[in-house]
Amino acid sequence: MDINKKSYIYWSCRRSMIELEKCILLFFEKKYDKLNNQDKKIFISLLKVDDLNLYRWLFNQIEPLDIKFKYMIKLIQLCSKEHQILII
Repeated sequence: MDINKKSYIYWSCRRSMIELEKCILLFFEKKYDKLNNQDKKIFISLLKVDDLNLYRWLFNQIEPLDIKFKYMIKLIQLCSKEHQILII
């Protein structure tokens, strides 16, 4: 997916779990444009992960094995906490 096709990325942020969708969409809306291109690619890759694993990662039940995903999950958690969406 092209890092500049924001409408496609937005729709990829839509999730079957409302908790995930709130966190991920918030991050996309507030922080995505400020990311460098490499981080945008990581975020897009993260959107391909299944909801269950994303949920477990975001809510600290398990950690991603991939260091890039750990970093991006941390950014999403911080954004959510900053906007009082996610209590970690």
